[in-house]
Amino acid sequence: MGGQANTNSTAGASNFDGSIQSTVRANASTGFSIVSVTAAAHADGSTVGHGLNAKPAMIIEKNRDATSSWYVQHSGLGDMSGSYILLNGTGASGTDGAWNLSEPTSSVMSIDPGYIYADTDANTIYYCWAPVEGYSAFGTYTGNASTDGPFVFLGFKPAVIIFKNADSSVTQWDIYDTTRDHDNLTTTRLFPSATNAENDTYDFFDVLSNGFKIRNSSAGNNGSGNTIIYAAWASNPFKTS
Repeated sequence: MGGQANTNSTAGASNFDGSIQSTVRANASTGFSIVSVTAAAHADGSTVGHGLNAKPAMIIEKNRDATSSWYVQHSGLGDMSGSYILLNGTGASGTDGAWNLSEPTSSVMSIDPGYIYADTDANTIYYCWAPVEGYSAFGTYTGNASTDGPFVFLGFKPAVIIFKNADSSVTQWDIYDTTRDHDNLTTTRLFPSATNAENDTYDFFDVLSNGFKIRNSSAGNNGSGNTIIYAAWASNPFKTS
């Protein structure tokens, strides 16, 4: 049987929504699922069920069997069927239509690990997020290289925000949270794409009741004319279903 995975089990549930069986641990109310695919005859156009009952806005994929990059699909990159950006690097987004042949849907995502990892038997893991009103948001804004930067409306006060300049080949991913940084201006960041220690050199943005306001001209989150992708989760969710 297909559909959403059993959220009451510590183990995942089998999902047959796609052309390849997956094991899924999903919580549709918070828009998050973990999808595991074991060795199978992956082919172009293969699909895997994700259990969210909504179209994912961000998917992170990793080959569990070999040294490889973390591939991120994000709705802010445009066509999710071929666009990606690496979580473990500073590179700009790229496009490869041979890797992923169709947009994810409310039930499945398209995969081809045999192409991207050169291994048709790769065991892979996928972390999938769908936006939930008042709880999480995934999107983009355009940088203006000014300390009076863009305001981004989320509909909630964020507790965690992750940024990446999708047009830059030299900027890190940045992650901020309101547990380490209680007051505006927000300064303290970590780098998911690097081994660097925590950095608090600059004033980056204001955390607001309904979103955030960029206050720094740095390329990482405000490069002039650049597309910045973000993912954000609420400190006090207004809605979880």
